[in-house]
Amino acid sequence: MEAFWRSDVGEATENMLDDLGDDVFFFCPTCGKSMVIDRRGAGLLVDCPACSSEVLVPDESEDEPPPSLPAAAPYEEEAGQQRIASLSAALKVSESDMSKMATSLSEMSVRRETLEQQRTSSIRQMEGIAKEVAVIQTALNRIVKLMHKSESDQSCDV
Repeated sequence: MEAFWRSDVGEATENMLDDLGDDVFFFCPTCGKSMVIDRRGAGLLVDCPACSSEVLVPDESEDEPPPSLPAAAPYEEEAGQQRIASLSAALKVSESDMSKMATSLSEMSVRRETLEQQRTSSIRQMEGIAKEVAVIQTALNRIVKLMHKSESDQSCDV
């Protein structure tokens, strides 16, 4: 159940408790997180915002946090070490993948530069060909005019 938190407070002081009025100030017994909830929430089970443990809201404000938590059990420590080892292995794989991607990116950048140079060269060649075609077309147009003129001159002679 989500609680209707008024604020998240740090260390409890007498002044803070006096200022809370109709609020209940309490601590999570699992992680020691300090919490404040409206007095109407007394007796409810709420989720701790820090560790997600269910916490029973007391009827009255607590003046002190719960005693320090016991040391982690050996199996919890072993599970933590396994998690660290697993994350370390995943990190190495990720770093290797990043290295491969960086190499691939570098190779693609070189390939892109080469293709861009080829494209520029092809454009220049196409522009040269277009100019030559224009010269040829002009020459063909002139030949056609001369042929028409020659035909008309021959028809006039007949």
